[in-house]
Amino acid sequence: MLAHCNKNRDADNKAVFGGTSDVVDDCDCVFMLDEVSKTSTTKQVLFENIKSRGDVANELLLNYSIEEGKSYQHRLDSIEVETKDATERAKRNASIAAERAKDQPVMDAIMEAIDQGSHLKTVLINTAHENSGLSKTKLNTVLVKYIKRAALDGGIWYEDVGLKNAKSYFLSPPKKSTAGDYSKYKNGE
Repeated sequence: MLAHCNKNRDADNKAVFGGTSDVVDDCDCVFMLDEVSKTSTTKQVLFENIKSRGDVANELLLNYSIEEGKSYQHRLDSIEVETKDATERAKRNASIAAERAKDQPVMDAIMEAIDQGSHLKTVLINTAHENSGLSKTKLNTVLVKYIKRAALDGGIWYEDVGLKNAKSYFLSPPKKSTAGDYSKYKNGE
């Protein structure tokens, strides 16, 4: 038996059952299905058990083919069950992606302010606030959350700490100062 979910997710970003309660009441076992990832040829779906009468898995991660022009039998034959490690990794990645999607408007406001030349933290937050109307607290929280500390850490911008602990932010790594830069600064260039 199949039912549907609400279009809005719960506070934990999980799908919410949207059918009548007797669907769940009349079944011995209920799984919620949620798409975890999708490419042009494959889809990954997480099955989470929300009602169980018997020995069934709490969750399963399945991959299957969605290649166009292939038969339904091909799709069924392509189903693969993933390991528990892959399931945990997929859930973590889906959670990160959902959080980033929620933060995207704030990230866009910060990147726009950086593009406009606002790099010093206070100026950057004020500019992003004026441009977007978003709260300074939310802007500051997201700014700190997505500082890039390593090449592959998922951050968006780099933080450079200057004199008197002044923090500046850049979309690409700030270049290191050289003796030539100091001479230019000293000469007013």
